[in-house]
Amino acid sequence: MHTRVNRSDRPDAPYSSPTADRIDKDGHRWEVIALVTVLILALVLRLWGLDRNGWGAEYYTAAVRSMAMNWHNFLYNAFDPAGFISVDKPPVAIWLQVGSVKLFGFHPFSVLMPQVLEGVGSVWLLFHMVRRCFGSSAGLLSALFFAITPVWVAVNRTNNTDSCLVLILLLATWALLKAAEEGNSRLLFLSAALIGLAFNVKMLAAYIVLPAFFVVYFFGAPQHWQRRFVHLRWLRSLWSQRLCLGSLCTN
Repeated sequence: MHTRVNRSDRPDAPYSSPTADRIDKDGHRWEVIALVTVLILALVLRLWGLDRNGWGAEYYTAAVRSMAMNWHNFLYNAFDPAGFISVDKPPVAIWLQVGSVKLFGFHPFSVLMPQVLEGVGSVWLLFHMVRRCFGSSAGLLSALFFAITPVWVAVNRTNNTDSCLVLILLLATWALLKAAEEGNSRLLFLSAALIGLAFNVKMLAAYIVLPAFFVVYFFGAPQHWQRRFVHLRWLRSLWSQRLCLGSLCTN
């Protein structure tokens, strides 16, 4: 005669009471509500009276209009309609503004809207990264403070390239933290690729995070120190080559 033993009766089966499950669900629901509230607040702060900013930095606005005319100007990062002079910044952030202009037409709102979305996206990304390491409360507080920081709000209400730069650097930071936690070289090189993309937003401003990246990966990754050292040497070579190539192209 065989006796059927329920899985819940086994001594090694984890026990979860209905009350604990309900508390977890309620906690997750309130976390989502709080996060959505913070993101809405961030969006409102960036959209409120946005029309007062006019065209933002008119230097970049002129470049957006020229680059929206044809593919030559778009790829050449042209400032003038003739495509003779290029802008003093790499093209990635301005390309996003050109895409918005192509979708919604050439007016101030379509020029400034990409930076608004980049600012809100940065708030969400910071919440996600802090929550993974320090919990929901810390993640929500960091997102809230970041969302209402006056200088960050002001930057997101213009068409400067800093909003795009910060968003990409936060993505690179996320990839690096995951690489350091898991010892995943693919995520490490993804982080390096994102730093390269950030270089094409605001050149050497993207490299300001590199010392911290090197320290976090070297002391945080679970691999042998020699393997970590080899990975970082590869990244240093890649970034050095990218810097030389970027300098040649700029000149």
